[in-house]
Amino acid sequence: MSSVNKLKVLIADDDLITRMLLQRNLTAWGYQVHVASDGEQAWDIVNAEDNLRLFIVDWGMPKLDGLEFCRTLKSECDYFLYIIMLTGRSGTDNIVEAMSGGADDFVTKPFVAEELRVRLQVGERILEQEKKLEFYANRDYLTGAWNRRVILNHLREEWERSVRERTKLSVVIFDLDMFKQINDRYGHQAGDQAISVFCSIVMGNIRPYDKLGRYGGEEFLLVLPNTHEQEAVLVAERCCTQVADVNIPLPGQDTLTVTVSAGVAISDAGNPPMNDLFKNCDKALYQAKNNGRNQVVLYKQS
Repeated sequence: MSSVNKLKVLIADDDLITRMLLQRNLTAWGYQVHVASDGEQAWDIVNAEDNLRLFIVDWGMPKLDGLEFCRTLKSECDYFLYIIMLTGRSGTDNIVEAMSGGADDFVTKPFVAEELRVRLQVGERILEQEKKLEFYANRDYLTGAWNRRVILNHLREEWERSVRERTKLSVVIFDLDMFKQINDRYGHQAGDQAISVFCSIVMGNIRPYDKLGRYGGEEFLLVLPNTHEQEAVLVAERCCTQVADVNIPLPGQDTLTVTVSAGVAISDAGNPPMNDLFKNCDKALYQAKNNGRNQVVLYKQS
């Protein structure tokens, strides 16, 4: 395995010698290793670390044993994990109990290093397949933006956060102008290319915790947590300007120029409610279209 990957692995074992052997081997194999001496410490690491999906867990740990750790982890996490149970226990009954409790593989002590390495590689391959499945379940295939279901969930979560933390939440709806004419004149492949270029530009202008999702065919929803309305307008205007400046190459010598209209609305500590926030955003977009397209309109209460 290449050390460039630096996949995170959590080792949880109360035996110092075993922990040291595991840590030495896994570090040599290129993993980024986190170590815990009991189940509670392991759980603290899970809560503190992102992208931790591969585990080697001892069964007989104090405070929170390996089996209970597996059960808790699988019940609390809404994403796929791969857990190797490492234990001195053997026999079919123990294997069945471990697998029924949430373990994905079972290795007896003393472990053979190369056997463990192969089992870790199997876990990696399964995790990679699960990531692909998650991507296709949650993302728009063409653009990589969140799909409609997920972006609306993000909007709901961020609106609820803005209520709890009493912050401002800005939302932008983008719509590619005259998109049907692009498809009719140049073909759907050109339309797909225009959408891909648009998404690349928007993603290059937002923060890691902002969320862009495909709401409809050529409509996209941008969720901007803790953002004032004027900041959101500036982001939207920058995106629209950059999109309009791009000449998208088409087969032959033709190029395609695309413009985008956008509506912006804001909720301050949950006011207005989420449904009204979305409606206000849509009204602002409608006004931008009526005003001649290729512009950004901020919703203002009349």
